[in-house]
Amino acid sequence: MNEPSKSLPDEVELVRFREGEGVRDCCEVLDQAGVPYRLSTDVPAFDVSMVGGGAAKGSVIIMVAAADEVKARTALLEDARKALSSTEVPDDYHLREFADTELQLIVRQPREWSGYDVAAAECLLRERGIAFDPPCFELTEADIEQRKEEAREFKAAHLLLVVLLVAIVVRLAWMTIMDPAKPQVPLPVPSPTAR
Repeated sequence: MNEPSKSLPDEVELVRFREGEGVRDCCEVLDQAGVPYRLSTDVPAFDVSMVGGGAAKGSVIIMVAAADEVKARTALLEDARKALSSTEVPDDYHLREFADTELQLIVRQPREWSGYDVAAAECLLRERGIAFDPPCFELTEADIEQRKEEAREFKAAHLLLVVLLVAIVVRLAWMTIMDPAKPQVPLPVPSPTAR
């Protein structure tokens, strides 16, 4: 298994699991495909509101280098196709209720769906006799521009946050230096006999 703590260059989120199920299987597929990954989570390191209330619940996120994203998504899709080749899409699977056009959209936009959902959509379209083009994980120019714009927005928001924090620190320092300290009212000390 890969080292889960090492950061990867230009990381992208490959898949997110709400429960621990599926993470191990996904990691095994990536290991077999030779795709390095990093496990992450969206659970805060410490959340005061969770004290005494049990463990925080969050997602497990599998991150891959942007350069390995297509290889990783293709490996997950192939694994899902193998799983579905020996069986049918379950009768109660949510995609069975999707219209043909919705299933075609899943196959046309496979980056937005899990490998299993894409493979299931392909099976259902074949079952219904609907033709479709094979899924393509390659980024289009529009996708690349969208990612660049998201990165610019993130950097701008980060810069704004830093500027605001610096302004607060400067204001607090100015108040401390320029405003005379008000005498502090001593807190009453309880007597040892007042128990």
